[in-house]
Parts: sequence; C-alpha cells; structure tokens
Amino acid sequence: MKVVNVVDSKQKKKYVDFIYKLYKNDLCFKDTLVGIVKTFLNQSDTFTKECYVKPIYVEENNEILAQCILIHNHKLPILQVGFFEAKEGVSKAVYSLINTAIKEANKLDLKKIVIGLNGHVSYGVGILMDNFDKPIPFDSLYHKSYYVDYFDKYKFKKLTLTTYFYYTNQIKFNERILEKVNKEFTFRYLDKKNFKNEMILFGNLCNQTLKETPLYFPRDGICMYELLKDLGPFLDKENLIFALKDGKEVGFIFWHPDFNEIIPGGKKNTMLSLGFNFFFKRRKVNKMIINAIGILEPYQRSLVAYGLLNECYKVTSKKFESGVTNFVFDNNEDSTLLNKSNTVREDRHYCVYLLDL
Repeated sequence: MKVVNVVDSKQKKKYVDFIYKLYKNDLCFKDTLVGIVKTFLNQSDTFTKECYVKPIYVEENNEILAQCILIHNHKLPILQVGFFEAKEGVSKAVYSLINTAIKEANKLDLKKIVIGLNGHVSYGVGILMDNFDKPIPFDSLYHKSYYVDYFDKYKFKKLTLTTYFYYTNQIKFNERILEKVNKEFTFRYLDKKNFKNEMILFGNLCNQTLKETPLYFPRDGICMYELLKDLGPFLDKENLIFALKDGKEVGFIFWHPDFNEIIPGGKKNTMLSLGFNFFFKRRKVNKMIINAIGILEPYQRSLVAYGLLNECYKVTSKKFESGVTNFVFDNNEDSTLLNKSNTVREDRHYCVYLLDL
C-alpha cells in the first residue's frame, strides 16, 4: 500500500476513472460534479490556479483504494481534504490519506484540516450522512454510506448542515407584507445578454453577503462566471433574481430546476447527453432548487428576503410540485429559521469534519 501523488495525465485519468467505477450502476449518483474534479486536477480556471492543489490516492496492487485532493487557498488558513472517495473496508488507506494531509498541513504551516470542503463553498460542502437511497438533487453532494464511519471514529470537531424540502403549493405570502416590500425594493431578472458581467456581479454580491458563512472566503467575481458558464444555456432569466434599492442591487436569489431528475444515474454522462436530456425532457422536471439567497448587511433585517422568495415562487409555484434548498449550516440561525418557516421538513444532513493540529 502506498500514497501516490497525481501529477501526469495517466494518473489523472486513473483518478477520474476510480469515481466512475465506484458509483457504477448506483442510480443515486449523478454525473454532474466530475467536471469540477477535472478542473482541480488540471488547475484550469482562475480559482484553481491561485490554489495549492495536490491530488493523491492510496493504491495497492495497482488499484486505488482511496483518494482526495489536498487544497489550500491563502484566503482560508486551512488545508482541505477535498473530493474524498474510497472503497468500503479500507480504513488503513483512509488513515494514510489523513496522515498525509497532516504532514502536508505542517509543511504549509497550517493549523487546521477540514474534510468535506471541496475547494470553496460554491463547489460543495459536507459528507452526506443520510438518505443514501434517494437520487441526489443537482448541486448536492452524494457519497457512499460508509464514508461517515471512516471519519466518526476519529475525534474530529463537526459542523453540521441541512437541506430542506417543501411543496410549492403550500408556500403562502402575506399581501400586506408584500405591499411594504414593494414600496421599498424593486426586483429584476438576470440579463442573459450580459451574462458574463451579471455573473461577476453575482459573484461579488456573494462575497459581500455570504462572508459570515462558515468556511466561506471571497473569490474574484470572474470565478462565478467560470463556474456557471457551462450551465448558462440551461438557465432562464428568472433563475437569478436581484433585489434593488434605489437602483442598486442589494440582494439576490438563485434557483433552478433540479436537472438531476432528467439525468441518468450510475453512469458517465457527456455534455451532449446532458444537453439532449435538458432540451427534450425539461418539462418532466417536477422539483426546483433554491441554490442561494444573499442580502447585503444593511438590509438583512429588512423584508427583502421575503420579497425575493415571493418573486421566486411567483415563477415556480405553477411549474414545480416541490423544491429543496441547498445546504444551510445548522449554526446559521437566520437561514435556519427562514427555512423552517417556509418548508415542510428537513431533507438531507451533511457533516464537515475539522481537525486542529
């Protein structure tokens, strides 16, 4: 058994192939995030180029047992054990990964390791803790059920996260409150003809509005464009709604259909097949996803979030039967209360593991 640094194209292919082998015929797995793994392996965009990236795997008899990508960005003084994957029953290999991460953190003079953060909050956070028998929604992370067993045996600190499920026909809004909202704020949709600049604006608003989110750190606004440009053709203008005060954007809500409902599970997909499924099967999507809501600090205690949710549901309530939110950190009291007041039940639970060195 040995730890291998992934440096050449053959090793990178082997790294990616391991993911597909691990989840082959697992219908709950949807091939929508492997592209991000490849971006980190090749450091092919603005964000990954500014990161320290070290992919590794543990192999025995030329077969991978466990793998991850060690990631560090200077804006977050933590070494990330990202994109973790492993076979079942390979505790020694997982220990080798963790031990390698500890040594790497010491070399970089970092005092903390996090398991379950994949480069940045925007790329996914958390190790899945339940609902392993349900197909994963778009934007969410899916893992094998035994992953939590690998990490729970260690005395790591934990941050927990929750996603929420709701039926769209049960969401109601108070007209008197909306009158107050509309007197103070206006709303507009994404300008798709100006997509790049709109994504940069979106990214900059995320930096300002999500800065108190655990493990979040600011990125150049162009990173949001690079992350979402391939998704752009599949988005409608109403998928990103801005709230404005005196003509200036002060908040947003980003939502989209659950594309995973029309993506085959347990197999590799191409952009061509994804595009075909979207354009010819999109009417079969019955679920929507609220990816993110952000409000600038001076307006966080205002009713603008209420107004953004209303604008979203005006579009979605007749198109979709149900919806889910993206992850919410359980220590985020404002977001947790907002979700619990507008949803039927908790859906999935995730965990991030932290190790102080």
